Amino acid sequence: MTQSGVCSLTLLQNRLAELRPVAVKNPSEDNSPDPEIDAVDPLKGFGTPELRKKVELAAEKAVIAHYQSKGFQHQRVTHLPCGHDFVFAKGKTTLHVEVKGTVGNAPRFFLTRNEYTKGMGSNPNWRLAMVTDALADPKIVIYDAKDLTKFFELEPYVFVGKFIPKTES
Repeated sequence: MTQSGVCSLTLLQNRLAELRPVAVKNPSEDNSPDPEIDAVDPLKGFGTPELRKKVELAAEKAVIAHYQSKGFQHQRVTHLPCGHDFVFAKGKTTLHVEVKGTVGNAPRFFLTRNEYTKGMGSNPNWRLAMVTDALADPKIVIYDAKDLTKFFELEPYVFVGKFIPKTES
């Protein structure tokens, strides 16, 4: 095998090793991930819950480092229903940042109703930090609400139906 063939094979083997955690074993019509039809786990197409958590933490770490390198202090607010994950502050500038991450290089994410209504839809300080390739070589792009609607098609994914019991009058 030539030197370039050995290099190509090594690159291919490394890429396969990176993809192994999210690969579908022997894919078929029955087991291919389709988040639009999996009622039990609508995020199934985004990997296992363990992988999603790993990606989330890596993306958050990358975004914190990004803003710290620009002199911002941060406060984690993921436990609050405020529509964003972090508050970054520097002088008079305050940004409310929602972090989204993926293992791939194509930006794709879910935005919850809370993130949309309390964040993107009503907060001029709201930003979405999109982290691609989060586990290997994180790349971050920051979007405000206007940019987000310019570069992404946002459409409702699921509606929740709640039974309304009739009351006797």
